[in-house]
Amino acid sequence: MKKILILALRLILQMRRASSSSESGVILPMVLILMLALTITGLAFLNAGVFEHLLVRREIAKSQAFYLAEAGIEKLWIKLNAGEAEPQIPWTNLGNGDYKVEGFYSEDPPYAMSTGQVIEREQEILKKVTVNIYKEGIPDLTLFGDDGVTMKSNAYTDSYDSAMGSYADTQSNEGDIGTNSTAASAISMDSNAVVNGNAGIGPGGDTDTAIVLESNSVITGEQLVASSEKELPLFDISDVPSLPDRGPFFLGGNDTDTISESGRYSSFELDSNAMATIDQDVTLYVEGDFMINSSGQLRLTGGVHVTLYVGGDVFVGANGIVNEGQVPSDFHLIGLDTCSTIELQSNVEFYGVIYAPTADIAIYSNGDLYGSAIGRTILMDSNAGFHYDKDLVNDLSLGWTIELRDWEELS
Repeated sequence: MKKILILALRLILQMRRASSSSESGVILPMVLILMLALTITGLAFLNAGVFEHLLVRREIAKSQAFYLAEAGIEKLWIKLNAGEAEPQIPWTNLGNGDYKVEGFYSEDPPYAMSTGQVIEREQEILKKVTVNIYKEGIPDLTLFGDDGVTMKSNAYTDSYDSAMGSYADTQSNEGDIGTNSTAASAISMDSNAVVNGNAGIGPGGDTDTAIVLESNSVITGEQLVASSEKELPLFDISDVPSLPDRGPFFLGGNDTDTISESGRYSSFELDSNAMATIDQDVTLYVEGDFMINSSGQLRLTGGVHVTLYVGGDVFVGANGIVNEGQVPSDFHLIGLDTCSTIELQSNVEFYGVIYAPTADIAIYSNGDLYGSAIGRTILMDSNAGFHYDKDLVNDLSLGWTIELRDWEELS
């Protein structure tokens, strides 16, 4: 454009020189030169306008491609939080462009790359965004008492991976414990109690006062102060799915029964030597107390998945709940906001997940809990064992929240 303007200026100067001459026949050619100069100048400005317009359209297309990439990330977030384990999103049209999302879930941390595409004047314009994927949920808390954790003599924690084999074959030292409390003795460990893992307290706390180790008690990992308080959402009756009303459930001594359908019970009690078997995937809601007395037994057939909501208190006698598959993710015990006590009596072997943020949870002497437990407080009595199941990170039914962080625009 600069060269065109210089040419037009030279033509105008020539015309001015000629206008001062008295030679005949010069005026008309000069007028033509002027018109030509003005035309060239106009074309130059028009060309500049077109060029600027194309630049603006390209920048708009780039922005559109970026927003399409963002839309892909948003769609990924929805799919992950809906329970899809490893979604891949093929090219999907949105407005005047498309996006696709590729997930790299085996990486550490897993991440995804979203590509937005816009076609502008037959030219492909792409924008790519990557984002790291973090899961936060109930199993992350392992053994967690909102107001505190107490471990009596010889109580201990560790971990294993039920997907890889039995506890005996896969035992490891990731049995973390934690609390939101910062009060004195929020975590209290008596003689010879052992945490094979980390112990954490709430934000702003002092581990020197909040964690008390008595008589050879040991925490093999770190003593940590959380950067933020762990949120423990409450469950109430509105969170329970609609279920058929089946009244009270009671079995007396030596009675047996089989539960094959979901239902709502006003109370649930197995008396001594009574046995109830669950042989299908079911959801149960007990409005009142859930009681399995001495020698009573609730048996979960291997491979079935059971979710149990309880509005009252829970009492489970020795070997009161037998999970034949020994897979903790197959049994979820959810205490509603009216549940205040969960007691696992001496010698119990409990395979499952307990989530009851308003309840005081007690594992009495020689009892073992395999899975995860979250309550208002946790008491591990003498010789009790907690064994965190690391495979729970793959149980998407446990209320995982997916967070997408560390966004980066690649191009």
